[in-house]
Amino acid sequence: MPTQNIGLPLERYRQLQQIAALDGVTVVDVVSDFINDAIAAGRIPDSLPGWTVRHKSNGTVQLATEVSDFDVTMSKASAVVLADEIDRLAQPNVKAKAILDLDANVKIERTGPALALTDINSGARYTAARNVMVDIARLLRDKPLRTID
Repeated sequence: MPTQNIGLPLERYRQLQQIAALDGVTVVDVVSDFINDAIAAGRIPDSLPGWTVRHKSNGTVQLATEVSDFDVTMSKASAVVLADEIDRLAQPNVKAKAILDLDANVKIERTGPALALTDINSGARYTAARNVMVDIARLLRDKPLRTID
């Protein structure tokens, strides 16, 4: 799971910790909510840099990442099943894995605080934070991010 460190004044980091504690989430979740608010407001595109989620005219969906060789194409129905499974496994305290015997041949598993997707055909594997995978699930469904009031 590639990561990038950012420098924050200690005071701001402690404020993020306070928000996270109030909401019962992690600091990463607080930052993710900020990003999702910007997407919902139309300030940045509803996409995930480094990932391709392409809904093709022939009814298939391509899911690929530029970081690894992970690149699968599946039916729209399979994309929705994969999205549902991502959402299920992304819930706090879930420790499970699933091999989806669909046209996509994707294995998904919980790996600590993250989720891993494996292309069974090529063996390519990509691990990402739960909140990143939830974004992937939304993009697989081709549903816009809704604002939260």
